[in-house]
Amino acid sequence: MAEWLDELALVHVVASIVFVALHVVSGWVMFSVRGSRDRAKITRLLGMSSRSLMPASIALLVAALSGLTMGWIGGYAGTLWWWASVVMLIVVGGAMTPLAGTWMNNVRHAVGLRTQGDKKDAPDPVPATDEALALLLVSRRPELTALVGLGGLAVLVWLMSAKPF
Repeated sequence: MAEWLDELALVHVVASIVFVALHVVSGWVMFSVRGSRDRAKITRLLGMSSRSLMPASIALLVAALSGLTMGWIGGYAGTLWWWASVVMLIVVGGAMTPLAGTWMNNVRHAVGLRTQGDKKDAPDPVPATDEALALLLVSRRPELTALVGLGGLAVLVWLMSAKPF
């Protein structure tokens, strides 16, 4: 199985790059919607973010599975840096949903869009007033999300390249 490590590493790196590239779309949208009060533009931007999430999730799954597989067959699972990487991925991933997803879903509801969490038989959300939308959009949530996401990515890259412990 060790002969597959180079191929797995390539799959892992490519899937990770694809994940980051697709996830940057949502990050860009978080910052872009704040600068607009045009509900049609905000709706288009939110649609772009929504469409990028499924392929980003698939890329993340491929990256995680290839990384876990390399850990087991490559003997990295016995190292502290590998386990730190696994924990970092889980912690950052667990933080990003409440940080980014909740705020983005609040913006979606504020412009009258449904979210995946809405019950199928529930009525469409009532759009917020312009004042309520403006108050939601001045949030610093995008900066906090970017800090956690990019900081976590930097630590992951460092752990996997430096293998410090």
